[in-house]
Amino acid sequence: MTISRTAILSAGGLALLLVATGFVAATTPSANDWEQPFAVHAPIGEHAQGRNIAATVHGVTVADAVFDSRWQSTPGSTWVIVDATAAVVTNETAALIGRAALIVGDRTYLASTRPSGFALNAVALSIGVPTRGSLVFELPGDILADPAASVARLELAIASDPRMDSMLVTTLDLTAAPVLDVAELVDAEWGMR
Repeated sequence: MTISRTAILSAGGLALLLVATGFVAATTPSANDWEQPFAVHAPIGEHAQGRNIAATVHGVTVADAVFDSRWQSTPGSTWVIVDATAAVVTNETAALIGRAALIVGDRTYLASTRPSGFALNAVALSIGVPTRGSLVFELPGDILADPAASVARLELAIASDPRMDSMLVTTLDLTAAPVLDVAELVDAEWGMR
């Protein structure tokens, strides 16, 4: 049985086409990959800037209870208070922090809106004039026992859905943060404290 040269070339071409198809399929980004936010990573104390958001995380504290001049938490939760400064870069229209999320392992916690409304995620931001305030997260009482609490991730973005936009990311070690019985929340204000 003799195999012709044309048959060998056809089989080789088909094999090459299958390998190329497999390579393209394996390396082509999925729709989810195309829509990912543009993450800008910065450690605590370092300034980070995205397309229309700039922020610095100054510190993190954990407390059993929090209060401000108009509101007080109830017992049973653990509160994470992030001290940060934020500003917008190019556009003040709808310039609020739309996404302030704390990710601990596979659980996501959004900044609480229960405090009086003067937390950093509730005030309008300005171009070039930083606003300093707190982001407050209510977490389960056992959160510090979760191994993922040592590598929690804070995500900040102007849009509540930051796909295809900038998102600032800071890693927080909640297990190393100071733990208070009660923490007083200070209203967000322009400038640095």
